[in-house]
Amino acid sequence: MACTGKTKLTCNGAKQFAKCLYYEGVLGATSELDDCATIEETTEELYGMVGLINEKLDLSGLSEDCISYPTQRTLLNVIQAQQDFICSQNTIITTIQGQITTLQSQVTTLTNNCN
Repeated sequence: MACTGKTKLTCNGAKQFAKCLYYEGVLGATSELDDCATIEETTEELYGMVGLINEKLDLSGLSEDCISYPTQRTLLNVIQAQQDFICSQNTIITTIQGQITTLQSQVTTLTNNCN
């Protein structure tokens, strides 16, 4: 890592390495670190968490058996595709329910006319 001359990486003219600096903030509830954690430890833990989150958010394995997903499978795009599918199915169900009600009414009318 070429750190030479980068002001942001110095403090009082001397480099301060992450493993030598203690973290003074509050550790999150999910942290497995103790109160004497270094910046290096907190950074490694955060990168691990980010990696796990990215792994869990991987939507590339979704099958397209009944829903067509967008090429770019972000969480928002996938949820939107599912919402659109559910709404279209709801419209179809409402239409069919209306048709069933009409058919029931017609059967009742026919039955009453035969009696």
